[in-house]
Amino acid sequence: MQLKDKIAFITGGSRGIGRAISLAVALEGATVIINYLRKKSAAEEFEEELKANGCSYKFIKGNIEDEAEIDRICAEISDEFGRIDIFVSNAVFGVVKPVSEIKRKFWEKTVNTNVSSVLTITQKMTSMPDFNGGSIIALTSLGGRRVIKDYSIIGSSKAALESMVRYIAAEFGPAGIRANAISPGVVDTEALDFFPDKDDMIKTTLDRTPLGKLTTPEDVADLAVFLCSDKSKMITGEVINIDGGYSNSG
Repeated sequence: MQLKDKIAFITGGSRGIGRAISLAVALEGATVIINYLRKKSAAEEFEEELKANGCSYKFIKGNIEDEAEIDRICAEISDEFGRIDIFVSNAVFGVVKPVSEIKRKFWEKTVNTNVSSVLTITQKMTSMPDFNGGSIIALTSLGGRRVIKDYSIIGSSKAALESMVRYIAAEFGPAGIRANAISPGVVDTEALDFFPDKDDMIKTTLDRTPLGKLTTPEDVADLAVFLCSDKSKMITGEVINIDGGYSNSG
């Protein structure tokens, strides 16, 4: 088991890519702390799978947009476990609209959820009593580096997130922290349902992807496990694409 006895905290960890990462990390021996906000039924269903696989886990409901909620969640983790060895920022918020239609309140909620939470949780992680280094992974997307129709607010937050990852890697490297971002291609999860042109997106992606298939949540989870393990001990400050070659196809 590559992650035996590690303590992993994963935001948005009960559905989609977050669920796949949570399960993969747990199967590699980590105790996984799964943050979720809505859809208690999804968390309960996932709990049955974790239990059936003999995994060590804990669910914590909370809104990471809110700094006070992060304080509460991290205090609970610190009191029970003393540390976080692995932090995966997977929770995301955003609206699919052009720049001309973005309201400031949506921008602030997006930045707080997608970027500010990473800053605050990193600070909490590195100040826990038994802190001994670890791995931070942030989920980003190609929209942080390229323009995607109506992806303005999410893409801008992902660009900020990628920059934050590099600064965390540089500042906390001496303390034993490695920080990286994973940039998946189009992954067919329920998050795609928010895009009105979902079917066209999938078709275009398949046509332009050299490997001819979509990235799956499990593909992303495999990469996350690698980045959490000692096998990636010299990788930090990177944005790693996992999209079957789509981002190289022009």
